Amino acid sequence: MHVHKTCPIHPLTMTHIKSILTSIFASISLLLIAPVHSAAADFFDTRPADKFLEIGIHGLAGTSTLLQNYQSCYPAITDIDMSAGFAGGVGGSVTFGLRNYLALSTELNFMARNSSTSMAFRGTDEIPTSAIYLSNHSYSFEVPVYVSVRFNLADNVRWNLQGGFYYSLGLTGTQHQTLMSSYINELGQMVNIYEKVDADYYNDPDAFINSQYRSDWGLMVGTSIDVWKHVTVGFRTMFGLKNVANDSDSGTIHPRVRNLAALGTVGWRF
Repeated sequence: MHVHKTCPIHPLTMTHIKSILTSIFASISLLLIAPVHSAAADFFDTRPADKFLEIGIHGLAGTSTLLQNYQSCYPAITDIDMSAGFAGGVGGSVTFGLRNYLALSTELNFMARNSSTSMAFRGTDEIPTSAIYLSNHSYSFEVPVYVSVRFNLADNVRWNLQGGFYYSLGLTGTQHQTLMSSYINELGQMVNIYEKVDADYYNDPDAFINSQYRSDWGLMVGTSIDVWKHVTVGFRTMFGLKNVANDSDSGTIHPRVRNLAALGTVGWRF
């Protein structure tokens, strides 16, 4: 009988925090330069929606990373560093105005996500040092569904608070592996080994430790500013709630991996 071993997920590293804060500050800077005119509009307008259906297009850019607990599950890992990479995409949205202060939206986005991992391993007498560098690249369709609470800052400036869920379906991707190790041969000489291996990002047993499941779902929280009749600028975070580690070939140890992204958005509403 196999006993499944689970481990606590590590907290965000400083690399994660710095990357997310950079995206937040960049998005806030865009929001602060939005022009503000007269404040004649009601700040919280409870009347029926002036426009029931809005269609828009948008671009997304920011950063993405993986939250994992590898070091807790594998004692041989002496050091691990997760680095966030670029995340971006394009998409379209449909918004249903329930009231002037309340709306329901859904989107279809084509996204690219990147991240990297560096790991060092405890060696043996035969192989004293070993390390691996992983570079992850993935492409997916993402479908957020969320509610927006709207506040009128001025006649032509509206502030939205957004919250909901998203579903993601992975399309394709790669994991580039760079393995480095060294050992002492029979003559007492140090021999270094350098090897590169490529694996698919999704459902590939050749991926290091684990590959990823194609499907993912989680929380989406964001904010945006609508300026004039058409322009919208915003910021959102996407936090995966599903363990996406495909560890079917890893035996009795089952790591946990979750997706995290912080994205700025710029769009046009028709």
